[in-house]
Amino acid sequence: MSYNIYPVTENKLKYDGYRVKVNGIDVELNTARVSAVPFNRRWPGHQRSIDQTELIHFLSLETDEPLSFEIKPKEKFENVVIRPITLGIKPEIT
Repeated sequence: MSYNIYPVTENKLKYDGYRVKVNGIDVELNTARVSAVPFNRRWPGHQRSIDQTELIHFLSLETDEPLSFEIKPKEKFENVVIRPITLGIKPEIT
C-alpha cells in the first residue's frame, strides 16, 4: 500500500490560510483562485472579476490506503464538512 502526492505547480499566487499534514508529514499545497460567490453560472465571454474571487489551497494525490489528514487553519472556525458526504468521513476537531 502506498500514496503519492503530486508536485506543486509553480505560480505567482500566494495563500497561507492553512497548513496540511498527511500521515503526520507536512505537505506543500497548490494555490488557485476560485469563485467567492455562493452560486455559479456561466459568464459568456469573460471571467469573474477579481473582487468576486478568493485564493484557496489544494492537494493532489493518489492512494490505495487510508490516510490521516491534519488541517491547521490560521482563522477560527466552527464547522467542518468533508465532501462527498456519501463517503461518511467524520472529522475530528481538536
